[in-house]
Amino acid sequence: MMTSSWEHQIEPLAYKALNIMLDDYEKDWFTFYHGSTWKIIRENEPDDAIEKIKELVNDNGFVHFHPAILNQHSNLLIDLERINDVIELRELNVDYYPRIHQLYDFLAEAYLKNGQNDLAIKNYEKSLELNPENENAREMLTRLKN
Repeated sequence: MMTSSWEHQIEPLAYKALNIMLDDYEKDWFTFYHGSTWKIIRENEPDDAIEKIKELVNDNGFVHFHPAILNQHSNLLIDLERINDVIELRELNVDYYPRIHQLYDFLAEAYLKNGQNDLAIKNYEKSLELNPENENAREMLTRLKN
């Protein structure tokens, strides 16, 4: 399969095609959520997109959702310089997965890009609280507080 699109967009399609060829029709939840959430983000304003993503997850089951989905989308939105959308998605990811310290690091990075150092500090502190060995959070806190 060849395309001029980003790698993360073609991979799910390639795996889906392979599953069909191998007669494996089990629903690929990651691909379903990945494609559905990206479509919602593209077609809606940030606040509406977040609400629609929440509805999608509620309707289809949180157990099938994965934090990498919103993280990958937010990384694309950084490249598109849509920092407010990035923050919205990363805040939702933290709401969904409050025990994953890396998500607080990612959210803090977005706040930094948006000039919200106080919120960046708060999130690096939360990340460090969840994982006291998180050197990235420790280094960023030292840098931000000095």
